[in-house]
Amino acid sequence: YNIGWSHNELKQYAQAIAPLERAVSLEPDYAEAHGELGYAYRKLERLNDAMRSYNQAIRLKPDYSPPYFGLGDLYFYNLSQSENAIRAYQQGLRLKPNNATAHYNVGWAFNDLGRHADAIAPLREAVRLKPEYNEAYQELGYAYLNIGSYNEAVASFREAIRIKPDYALAHYNLGITYINLRDRTRAMEQYRILQRMDRARADKLYAAINK
Repeated sequence: YNIGWSHNELKQYAQAIAPLERAVSLEPDYAEAHGELGYAYRKLERLNDAMRSYNQAIRLKPDYSPPYFGLGDLYFYNLSQSENAIRAYQQGLRLKPNNATAHYNVGWAFNDLGRHADAIAPLREAVRLKPEYNEAYQELGYAYLNIGSYNEAVASFREAIRIKPDYALAHYNLGITYINLRDRTRAMEQYRILQRMDRARADKLYAAINK
């Protein structure tokens, strides 16, 4: 198990498989080894094997959070199944609530499903746990924008930009928010900024301003 874990840490996923498979053959109830094997399988795009290993780890040790997060990552990153990702992450977060990335992914998945109001709480928790989480501020702003809470959206996009000044998506969405606030001057400011960093988004924002 330790050899397999070490290979995974070094991103040598193919080399991790044999020792981890040996670990679970020697000790079939070794939940941590099944979970680590699931991680190696997922990184190698052996998704059915990864799902089987994660579920086996959960069956053996239901109060062990990593395989829930691993299953969430599989649904989120590999399969683009937002609803399943949310369910898996939420199970993991009940056991380990301080995982900022899982909260962010839940919020992103809710936004992907058009459930923007539901996205706010997990995204707020993500930035509480990780105050410099610029992607989470951008995603939080997007949720606020879509429920019509424009002042909160402005604050979130501006925080994302403070952390990462060249964050083109946050500048674009900030411009869209100003359009909704009927503030053409500030929307044009974001257009001019975007001209220097992302011409495609700049053109798209300009078209929205002059629609």
